Amino acid sequence: MTNVLTLTPGTFLQSSFDKVGDGRKYEEIELKTTGTKTTFTAKIPIQLHPGTTITGDEKAIIQLIPYASTCLWKPQVPIFSFSGENYLFEGFTFDGLADKQSVLHGKGYHNLFGGSRASNVKIRNVKIQNSIGDGVRILDSRDVTFSENKIYGVGHDGFYCERCVDVEASGNEIYTRINSGLRSKGSRNVIFQDNIIKSTAKYKPRTGPGIQVENSRANETTSNVQILNNVIDGE
Repeated sequence: MTNVLTLTPGTFLQSSFDKVGDGRKYEEIELKTTGTKTTFTAKIPIQLHPGTTITGDEKAIIQLIPYASTCLWKPQVPIFSFSGENYLFEGFTFDGLADKQSVLHGKGYHNLFGGSRASNVKIRNVKIQNSIGDGVRILDSRDVTFSENKIYGVGHDGFYCERCVDVEASGNEIYTRINSGLRSKGSRNVIFQDNIIKSTAKYKPRTGPGIQVENSRANETTSNVQILNNVIDGE
């Protein structure tokens, strides 16, 4: 039986997440809603522990604090950072309050998920909207699944993997703003399948490719990348 820690808005703290993971008191965090939209304010970056599951529903909204301090929220400091194995993120919403931040889109600020040297990572049925940074930025990792998510107007890439192995992004709906919907850099065994990637006037400036696959360093190798049955629509 899974031990579940239920969070209410006032308990969205690092000390709560420190109770969750392999060998800790709880394995799962549930973002509790009361039948209407419930906001959990992210005031500080959260470091997760291996074996963490975070679940909620679309009414459970993690919202970045307005005008997040650049002393605390530096470039490449995500809302959730993680390494190690066995992570599941499912069902909740993230709102980056892009119109109430003091930094520019696409400069590395306010990514939602930041993974490094991780494995067995599943992100599914998460809604990510109105953000300055990437939805997901994951490096040097393996066995990553990104499925059935909705991404509306993030500030850079919807999903970005670098030097990763065994990655699948499928069934996602992504509205781009600055850069790619899906992006793979120096990665192997990657599948981008059955995704809908759109660009609309609502999310300006509407720049960048729908799907981007690249090597930008001499020591990087991209191989076995499959791009199957996606819809890319610039309207």
